Amino acid sequence: MKKILLFILSAIFSFSINLSENLENEMYAILNYDHRLYKSMYIGDDENNKYYSYNETSTRPLASLTKLMTALIIFDDIQEGKYELNTEVVVSKEASKVPYGVVIKENRIYTIEELLHLLLINSSNSSAYQLALFSSFGNVDEFVDKMNKKAKSLGLRSLRFRTPHGLPPVDTNKAMDIGNARDIYLLALNALNNEKLIEISKKYSYETSDGIKIKSTNTLVQLDEVLGLKTGFHRRAGYNIVYLIDNGDKKIIQVILGANTISSREKLGLKTLELMKESDK
Repeated sequence: MKKILLFILSAIFSFSINLSENLENEMYAILNYDHRLYKSMYIGDDENNKYYSYNETSTRPLASLTKLMTALIIFDDIQEGKYELNTEVVVSKEASKVPYGVVIKENRIYTIEELLHLLLINSSNSSAYQLALFSSFGNVDEFVDKMNKKAKSLGLRSLRFRTPHGLPPVDTNKAMDIGNARDIYLLALNALNNEKLIEISKKYSYETSDGIKIKSTNTLVQLDEVLGLKTGFHRRAGYNIVYLIDNGDKKIIQVILGANTISSREKLGLKTLELMKESDK
């Protein structure tokens, strides 16, 4: 029986196999994530092969996973030559009033790269707002339109953005940023093409030029196999995460939406890492 189980686990994480429906059903039984700990999940690799899902098309609040799209829009601007990573930005009064995470102060000057670090590592909402203001010449709604257009161009139909940061309606007077686990997985697939974004999101700590010291909201990045990407939380969303696992010749993306606690979110992520290691024995 043990040999059978190891065979199934090996099949899950071997990267040349085409999963049949029967094997996929067995895979779900073996992974056996405790559904009481989260609302939806998706696991796949960097070639768009699905390994596991639960409620993958259930629409959920994204919270700060929204910032992954914000970062991608900023990198699109840079690629188009609109500005550079070392371009300096003066913090606006409006951005300085956006709460939670590191709140950047009015009239402070940061580079685009520094703001991206604050955005992706510490999930600074004010940094997200300032980046949106800068990109769209002061019109945040226009920036959000770009976020939605990019989602549409990538075929991510469940994603609907209302803000650049993912704060809930009580803080924004706007509807929630929403999407499903499968589309967040596909968005992460797109992000894999951006080496700088991955480099930033992998960092556990960072210090800005004016001495702000931050630590990542994703404690899993302290593990060598984990390459970032983004966490999210507010009360209605629960604890969300999308992150990358480096498995040598392949990368695995896991999306968890609506975990009950930070501990549950980390427990689910660590279980995936353990299963991958077991499959390599």
